[in-house]
Amino acid sequence: MVFRWRPDTVRLGETNIHGQRFASLDDLPDAIFHEADPEGQPRAWYRHFFDQGAILWTAIERGRALGSVWVLNAARVGAWYVPLEADAQVIYGVVTPAWARGRGVAAQLSLAAARGAGGVPVYLDCMAWNRPAQRAFAKAGFVPVAIAGSRWREARAGPDA
Repeated sequence: MVFRWRPDTVRLGETNIHGQRFASLDDLPDAIFHEADPEGQPRAWYRHFFDQGAILWTAIERGRALGSVWVLNAARVGAWYVPLEADAQVIYGVVTPAWARGRGVAAQLSLAAARGAGGVPVYLDCMAWNRPAQRAFAKAGFVPVAIAGSRWREARAGPDA
């Protein structure tokens, strides 16, 4: 499913989860990498996204990353599920570790990324079967705009994408 952010539909209240924006690997604290936190992501995983020109939104609690939301400019995305405005941003690579789920992390980080986009259109996609994620994104103000299959991902990134 493809969602677009509409600020007038946000239903999230204040929490202690505060998204932080990171533009480079060098800005990240070493404590969040797998080398320091066995449940964290490897440094190479972060490097992969930054090398694509993505911006990371994460929340750090007691030295651990509660999750990640990556944002790309539409120009870097190329062909996508729906036509994108030239200045649009796309949220992708949303990850919440199992130990942090159920706290609204994905919703809060998606909301922070959308608000941090400076008023340009913001989109994201979510697998049709992932109802918990869809509910989280809806609370953050994302409304469905299209239904799309996973073939795009498989064609561009392989079946494990």
